[in-house]
Amino acid sequence: MPAKVEEAERIVEASPPPERPWVPAVVGRDLVTREKVRTGKLSRAAVRLSNEHIIRVNAASQLVILPSLIAGRPLGFDMRKGEIYLHS
Repeated sequence: MPAKVEEAERIVEASPPPERPWVPAVVGRDLVTREKVRTGKLSRAAVRLSNEHIIRVNAASQLVILPSLIAGRPLGFDMRKGEIYLHS
């Protein structure tokens, strides 16, 4: 499992590569390399990495899962906009 949606509150969406349409990112959804995750206004999510670290994604944010993020190494995501918190 590369990464997984751990929590999803309100509008949380994912876009699998390459540039597929946005779909609801429900709790338990596996995320693959280069998949995008975004949250809507007043929404938030948590993504669990393979090393058990959790990224909390705040409202109106978007990030891309990169190979090093899956491996649990730092700077393994492309933060397109918004705000996140990393819990180890």
